[in-house]
Amino acid sequence: MCKKNFKIIYLLTYRIELIDLVKSLYSLLIKDNILILPIFTDYPADHQQKIELENVFIKEGIEFKNLDNYYFKTAIQFLGDEKPDFVITDNDLLNITHIFILSSKRMNIPVLLIRESVTYVNGNQSARVTVGSQNFSAIINNFISKLDKMPKYIKMFSFFLRSISLIEPTLILNTKELMQSFMFGFSGYIYGSYSDYILSNTSKDAEILREKCPRVKKIFVVGNPRYDNIKSAILDKSLIETTKQKVCSLNHIPLNKKIVLFLSSSHLEHQMVSESTKLKMNKQLLEIFYSFNEKIFFIIKLHPIEKNIFPKIWKNEYNKSISVIDINLDDAILISDLVVTWPSTAMLNVVITNKPLIMIDFMNFHKVHGLIQTDDILKLGASLEANSGESLKLYINSFLNDDKIWNTLFKNQLAFKNEYLNYNGKSLELIKNHIITLLKKTT
Repeated sequence: MCKKNFKIIYLLTYRIELIDLVKSLYSLLIKDNILILPIFTDYPADHQQKIELENVFIKEGIEFKNLDNYYFKTAIQFLGDEKPDFVITDNDLLNITHIFILSSKRMNIPVLLIRESVTYVNGNQSARVTVGSQNFSAIINNFISKLDKMPKYIKMFSFFLRSISLIEPTLILNTKELMQSFMFGFSGYIYGSYSDYILSNTSKDAEILREKCPRVKKIFVVGNPRYDNIKSAILDKSLIETTKQKVCSLNHIPLNKKIVLFLSSSHLEHQMVSESTKLKMNKQLLEIFYSFNEKIFFIIKLHPIEKNIFPKIWKNEYNKSISVIDINLDDAILISDLVVTWPSTAMLNVVITNKPLIMIDFMNFHKVHGLIQTDDILKLGASLEANSGESLKLYINSFLNDDKIWNTLFKNQLAFKNEYLNYNGKSLELIKNHIITLLKKTT
């Protein structure tokens, strides 16, 4: 146990997986006299979502702060008031977060990046998505949809401008770069470029980060705590059956049909496509799903931030064989016989659970902007890839009638887990131990 009291500022956005991680780390580290103060640095898409996500901390008695109440200060002033021993984040290039990281460096406060995955753009590993890689009309539509929040964004920009004038004043002279950095994050850098330490998901990611981020003092491989609970769950057959019975009963899912889970994506919210393109893609998928309605029940699980545009894009139920259900991701995977998804980190959850997996990519999103981990899933044959509606329909049909292709897939998934992940269900414990060690070493 640490005898000294330590304080950590954890910079995060309104994403449930980050909130869950901070909540879990808080309960572990407080036993060692280490206090985590979560700081939200963005605005969620709607007020109800903000309340729901903040309630996760409130129910646990975890104090947090929202920068909305502190934009009259600068990042340096905020850090000076809080006096943290350490700053942690998952993304050191987001506009407000990056300003805090630069300010922390100026004040000699160590920075730790807990990076879930390495991304690439057009084949360049660990690069940032730039404005040019996004859909222009979608960006404009997204901007218009946020006009009601303009007063908040003006306050945020004021904080951004005043903070950056203290630490990187030359950027103020370049209006174009300044606005792009505020709206889309800092391009031209690599995730981890400004961190002192990085906790990485896999050995391969760590190798790439060591090459791309030479200024980082140390990079550790810890795995991903999102998968800690999956290992025990997949070994408990009675738990899987109980979960399936419960979910099917609550959502009127027939037990005499195969269950196929479709994981939707946040293409629209991330300005990758326009609303009309998203609707067109959904229409194509739904027509394919309808064609299997006699033998398959389709569960549609929305991406967490996609819930904000639900009325525009989705309905609750399409017929008696397709339904949009709000369900825990791991439970949804456990009860399903097949998973269909756009390129997503959730592919790792599916592979770990050893479920048949089809990645769809009708718009070549994965080839333009993807994750190293999901790329390797495809390369090692742990997932099938459907680049058209015809190939998706063919694969679903083979799922119903041909075990041979799926047996090969299972073997490849086992090989992927052994070679690439080496997960042991103790990622959270490893993260905690590294934080304690680094705190003792640097303070």
